[in-house]
Amino acid sequence: MIKEQHLAGKPAPDTFLTAAKLLAVEPRRAVIIEDALSGVQAESNGNFGLVIGVARKGNAEELKHHGAHLVVNDLAELVDWPNPPLFRGVALRRRRITNIFAAAPAEVSHR
Repeated sequence: MIKEQHLAGKPAPDTFLTAAKLLAVEPRRAVIIEDALSGVQAESNGNFGLVIGVARKGNAEELKHHGAHLVVNDLAELVDWPNPPLFRGVALRRRRITNIFAAAPAEVSHR
């Protein structure tokens, strides 16, 4: 689909914006979880509501610099949603954000 529609790759937000459209979700109401710097930058460029960076390489500051609103070291930090201390700072934002933790439809493929 990406090649067929000639969507620009990361750090352009095109692929993520297309996925949001296919899911019928406004980007500003979406939560995106990403571990790549270019992906975080793409989501930030796409004005997504909450961009969570995953610092798998100990690169938390880089992820923040590229646009992550929050950074976790491991996805397990997100398991107790909505109560982990990590999210206390975004409690007000969370009310207006649609959480998208499910997989995207098959049409939205990385290939």
